[in-house]
Amino acid sequence: MFGADPVAVDATCARLMSIDPWRVSYLGDAEAFLGNIASERIAQLAEDVDTLRQDFRVLEPFETLKLTPRATAG
Repeated sequence: MFGADPVAVDATCARLMSIDPWRVSYLGDAEAFLGNIASERIAQLAEDVDTLRQDFRVLEPFETLKLTPRATAG
């Protein structure tokens, strides 16, 4: 994955791992001045994120970062 907006790239990678990018603190901070987290503001030029999403295991302290079933559309 690559792109001109590093925040959008990280947010998209998080979505690919079933992690909610809005719950990742550095992304929320960076979105304020550096790039985009909102999927509707990210130009996706290749595969659809939803078709490639994987449910990555995360360490227990980071379980709160996971996408909830209702949030997977983003």
